[in-house]
Amino acid sequence: MNKFEVIESTKEKEGKKNNGDHSKWEYIQEEDLLIIACADGVTNSGFDYLASKISCEESIKEFINSHGSIEDRLHNGVLYANKMVSEYSEQTKGMLSTLLLLVWETDMNNIYYINIGDSRIYQISKNKCKPITEDDSLLEPILLNGKHVVQGGVPLFRKVITKAMGQSEILNYVIKKTPFNQGEILVFSTDGVHNDSPLSSKLIQLLWDEDKLQTEIDEFTRNCASSNEDDATAVVLRRRDYSEELLNRYYDEKHFFPWDGIPIYLAKIFLLNRINNAIIQNDSLQLVQALNFVIQNHLKIKRESILPLFELTNSRNLLDNKLNTLLRKLMS
Repeated sequence: MNKFEVIESTKEKEGKKNNGDHSKWEYIQEEDLLIIACADGVTNSGFDYLASKISCEESIKEFINSHGSIEDRLHNGVLYANKMVSEYSEQTKGMLSTLLLLVWETDMNNIYYINIGDSRIYQISKNKCKPITEDDSLLEPILLNGKHVVQGGVPLFRKVITKAMGQSEILNYVIKKTPFNQGEILVFSTDGVHNDSPLSSKLIQLLWDEDKLQTEIDEFTRNCASSNEDDATAVVLRRRDYSEELLNRYYDEKHFFPWDGIPIYLAKIFLLNRINNAIIQNDSLQLVQALNFVIQNHLKIKRESILPLFELTNSRNLLDNKLNTLLRKLMS
């Protein structure tokens, strides 16, 4: 079983030629390290698409090529990428970007990360969501002829970021370390997704409940780009590993959902594995038990996950009327 999955989705603002957001991830197999970068180019600085691309790709490349502790390599990645954004060419001088850069040792329960600008990382645990980054931004008054613009009696402000990749001033930042445990989810978002608000409760529920989510995440970012009139990017990191002993105990004792702290998508993966193993072992009794458990708990399994099981059951001559009825119930 894969320990994790990464889902990337981005959509440019309607009518815009180049998407100013960028994301990239690499898994360094020999070190069991996952590194993810996400960036949002600052539109009014020009070349936003290039600034975000350089920030992501060069920080990851330098991290991979560096030696030392994870913290040292993160520093090297950020500083090198910042230099590349600043000095790319005379034509692009002044281009800026936010940056989220995260490293996870996949055999450990901790992550290391840096944020520069107002892109965010959210952590979802036990179906609750919190940001683990702080925006580098402030509100400044909108002025016209030296006077504060007022609309309907309310003074108007705009948000400006106070740190960015490519800035001429010394870039100060902090590397943070926080737990990242089994069953937890991380969401990287540019401001075209969060728009200075909490992460969408609909997205949180989707991430907690569903497996195979690319289509739903793509629809979500399209809607964000449209409603917020901005480039929108979301990158999702979900742990797919789980305590087999704990889930087997819940299953054997016929605990109904929710299982304490276990995302429903992980429970679905576990149950689909039980069903698959029962088919491979030609164990009709275990197969019926697992299928009934899924149905009794009203778990919605996507058709694309059920069809291969249907075909496997048929190929092994296990598909009697009872199993046929149960499998069709799951697909309905």
